[in-house]
Amino acid sequence: MKALVVDIPGRLVLADMPRPVPGDYDALVRTEVCGICNSTDKRVIDGTMCFHSQYPAILGHEGVGVVVETGRRVRSLRPGMRITRPFAVLPGECRNGLWSAWGGFAEYGLARDRLALADDGYHTEASHFLVQRQNLVPQGLDPVDAALAISMAEITSFLDKLGTLDGKIMVILGTGIAGLAMADIAKRLGARRTIVLGRRPERLWQARACGADEAFLSDPSQIPAVREATGGLGADWLIEAVGDPEALVSWLGCLRPGGGVAVYGLSDHHAYNLPLRAAPGDFHFHVPAPEDQRTYHWVCDLMLSGALNPRLFRSHLWRWPDEVLAAFDAVRRREVLKGFVVFP
Repeated sequence: MKALVVDIPGRLVLADMPRPVPGDYDALVRTEVCGICNSTDKRVIDGTMCFHSQYPAILGHEGVGVVVETGRRVRSLRPGMRITRPFAVLPGECRNGLWSAWGGFAEYGLARDRLALADDGYHTEASHFLVQRQNLVPQGLDPVDAALAISMAEITSFLDKLGTLDGKIMVILGTGIAGLAMADIAKRLGARRTIVLGRRPERLWQARACGADEAFLSDPSQIPAVREATGGLGADWLIEAVGDPEALVSWLGCLRPGGGVAVYGLSDHHAYNLPLRAAPGDFHFHVPAPEDQRTYHWVCDLMLSGALNPRLFRSHLWRWPDEVLAAFDAVRRREVLKGFVVFP
């Protein structure tokens, strides 16, 4: 089978490798679609991802596929089921000379039956962070939408970890998929006002279409206008959703005293240096770890009911394998809001 591999930092290639063989607690999954993460995937390719340093590595953490075969001790997964995040190689392992950068961009991957593992006493294996985040996809949901729901659920769980948002004013830095999704989801979670900041004028109207009450260009000269949009009091939360520490520092003046900063966007090496004089005298800083398994089905239900329109948040579809390298070139040129590679 073919897999998308970062063979050395800065170089992306299609490589041949053996199809993975399922173990006793594994299901073999045929990949249908994998989303491109504009932040994490780029930093893995560039070699600036703090959570990954092993190369060559198979890219991809937003895959969806169909179970085609199961190991002899698998009990809760059956052929025909659709599941998220199949991995050609489990993170931390090396197979056929390839490491895993989550390993979803491959024609086949594995899903683990965490329920059977736990029932049989293999609690360490069942609690592996990626295995915990392999979610069954509800029937009737399009595979591309199911892959988008991974990102949306990550964002939902991130916001949920901030505590109640009832009545809160949110300033969201970024008009990529994360910033636009937060504008929508924060309102669903009770936020009173969402204000989005972005570098591109054409994205500001899209932020409003996704639920933002206000959208401004992210020029620090706009800070007085943003504070006025909060009612003059400042924001309860400043959310960094783009991975730009310098931009975050520029906007600390939007916070009210006692407000919070929360970082979702990954910067290079995940490094932040905050000069405290730029912030209010009393503020708190959070870096919640997303746990999409907690919120995945909530997002899927919104899509299935028609309450959430996935087409607001996806911009590109490409075909595997012919268009996948061009897809990553388009992402690097910043032409893509959210794109997905569809497998035959």
